[in-house]
Amino acid sequence: NPATGEVISRVPCTTFQELEQLIERANQAQHGWVATPLEGRIQLLRKGIQALAEVSDTLVEWIVTEMGKPIREAKEEMGFALGKDGEFLELLLKALQPETYGNCTVVRDPFGVVAIMSPWNFPVDEILLLALPSLASGNCVIVKPSEVVPETGALLVKTLQTVLPPGVIQVAQGDGKVGQQLVSHPDIHLIAMTGSSATGQKILQMAAPQLKRVVLEMGGKDPMIVFDDADLNKAASDAVKYSLCNTGQVCCSIERIYVAESIYDSFQTAAQEFATHYKVGNGMDPDVQVGPLVSAVQRDEVKAQVDDALS
Repeated sequence: NPATGEVISRVPCTTFQELEQLIERANQAQHGWVATPLEGRIQLLRKGIQALAEVSDTLVEWIVTEMGKPIREAKEEMGFALGKDGEFLELLLKALQPETYGNCTVVRDPFGVVAIMSPWNFPVDEILLLALPSLASGNCVIVKPSEVVPETGALLVKTLQTVLPPGVIQVAQGDGKVGQQLVSHPDIHLIAMTGSSATGQKILQMAAPQLKRVVLEMGGKDPMIVFDDADLNKAASDAVKYSLCNTGQVCCSIERIYVAESIYDSFQTAAQEFATHYKVGNGMDPDVQVGPLVSAVQRDEVKAQVDDALS
């Protein structure tokens, strides 16, 4: 628990032998899963999201406890996740229908088995963002949650397993070594990852020899630009809000701000004033807006950046 330093659970890593069994089971299950009509797959996924709603309070607690997110933001994340029961699934249903162009018909076939490497900053919603399209398309899925949030990922997968056929979705636990085994395995047919650019580069290198398809969403360095005719209060408020949301641990967090020189001092004063109203602490406190960084590694890295900037 990054807020307290306490050990909250111990999770065994998936061994390479166990991983082989997961992959074999997924490839066997995929034949029956793709034979299920598209509408049937979508209906089962809808039931899966409804099952997640029944354990949403527990998932919220795990999100806060494992990665430190303030509880109000954890509840928002669960809202986004459960909201995929509506327009998101309808979009998938529409996108996967055969399309006819003149004398030609385009049919979308599944790849087979998809390995999902999900991040720790949105440990519920990001899994669904990658898994739902994969499953709707007729693929089976093996999820490797970040080793920082293993219990959240395990509960999510376990809940979906109560609705989906055996072997259609499974979980593998561990760090980059387990991820590397998944990426390089010949019976994994697509890799979907949200994470750092460095990890994305490694996945591309490992996937290249087998010409595997990859879906990568990596971090950015997102600037905010404030011109001299901007609404100063709104600009300063948004600068603070979207820098500190999820303790700044978002791919599109504001990471640098360019301000017109003529309003620089006023902007800085306004931003500082807004920031003083943010309460920092344990995410389980409903009044806290900024929780701890996810791990000691992240804390030390950010501290080094702050020290370097001050020096």
